[in-house]
Amino acid sequence: GFDIDHAMGVDIKRFREYLGADLKEVRESFRARGDDENIVDSIVEADESWRKAIFELEKIQSEVNHLGKQIGKLKKQKLEAKELISQVSALKGKKKALESSTSQKRAELDKLLNNVGNWVHKSVPVGTENKQIRTWGKFTTQETSKTTDTKKIRSHAELLAMIDGFDPKRGCEVGGLRGYFLKGYGMLLNHALQAYAIRFLVQRKYIPIQPPTMIRKSVMTKVAQLRTFDEDLYQVVGGKEDMYLAATSEQPLCALHANESLPSSELPIYYCGHSTCFRKELTSHGVDASGVFRVHQFEKVEQFAVCSPDKSWEILEQLLATSEKFYQSLNIPYQIVNIASKSLSKAAAKKYDLEGWFPSQGCCRELVSCSNCTDYQSRALQVRFGYAQMGMAHTSKRLQHVHMLNSTLCASQRTLCCLLENCQTSAGIRVPEPLVIYVGTSFIPFVHKEPPSASPGSGNKGGKKKKKSRRKDARD
Repeated sequence: GFDIDHAMGVDIKRFREYLGADLKEVRESFRARGDDENIVDSIVEADESWRKAIFELEKIQSEVNHLGKQIGKLKKQKLEAKELISQVSALKGKKKALESSTSQKRAELDKLLNNVGNWVHKSVPVGTENKQIRTWGKFTTQETSKTTDTKKIRSHAELLAMIDGFDPKRGCEVGGLRGYFLKGYGMLLNHALQAYAIRFLVQRKYIPIQPPTMIRKSVMTKVAQLRTFDEDLYQVVGGKEDMYLAATSEQPLCALHANESLPSSELPIYYCGHSTCFRKELTSHGVDASGVFRVHQFEKVEQFAVCSPDKSWEILEQLLATSEKFYQSLNIPYQIVNIASKSLSKAAAKKYDLEGWFPSQGCCRELVSCSNCTDYQSRALQVRFGYAQMGMAHTSKRLQHVHMLNSTLCASQRTLCCLLENCQTSAGIRVPEPLVIYVGTSFIPFVHKEPPSASPGSGNKGGKKKKKSRRKDARD
């Protein structure tokens, strides 16, 4: 089962100076995230208060045990024990009252701990400015396209319409705002990206896995930030219990090994998660309203790794490198950025974004989010390791929490948008070589020479340059 009362992701020992904790480092991490440093003092005080209460409880229980033994001896000797029995009764009453107070103190401590983010890694840029690490590929612009067979750069929304690849009007009528039908080559390209992404990871020894789409509230509480519940998540009502639709396969995969102790010999484990994802996508009116860049329902292939703490930073770079190779194989230009500390989710100690180049907008947009969440999620879900085989005695080996990492490989609708813009010509779309086997052709000709009018309620035309922003994207 899942105990939602103790879902914190940080180790309370990091706040205990008597155990060697460095509160200076803790405060630095709070400052880096832009969090209130006074919370550190509040946690230290709440922890001390709770531990004192626990000590008093143990002291009372020790007295009860001691008196119990004395009462036993007196009864064996058939002597009077009323006074001692009265003392035990009084102590038990005192204990019951103290237990209630102790539970309340623990609840207050947990509430504070649940709002603490993961410890920010020293390599993360402090503040709000992301740091560009590297770029790859040729960044085509409206100017440079004049020397190619493209002539005029069009947006992904226009290109989808010109290949007759989607129907936003009927999509909105059936599925509501941001609803869509992908059809023809639009559907085939979207499916091709998913199939190729899965094959790409399976060839690298990832375990393919399709997780549940609906997640119990008791589980979601531990794998998603509470603030995202109303902002991002769809709730399923009418069943026997509260359920939520997964916003990413990372969420159910985090809980795959909940309350388990994994043999050390099995680590690291690499999963290739494939799922349909659902997000409310609450944005300003008209932002990314054209095409399928930002939609409520999308498919995603996710990298998810479970490993020992000493391997997680090396594996973070591996996951990023795998994503880079995938986009290089599709010839999609991109930049890698190290995300600034104030933009990190609470679970992430460090995050890279791979941002694909969108020629029509003249900027890079997020395609991949690659994070090391260290033991933040595994603590909440009690996923540990530390002995060679299940069932073996493990008294000589201390159980530790595993580290968990996640990285998008391909959010297919979003990747489709970037692919269309970078593979456009004056006559149609070049299909990247790895996708030809799935699409059935190496070139998709335009059905319409000019794009139909912008999608209903878009608020802006597909080709209009979008104002740059660093809003947290929904593919994380």
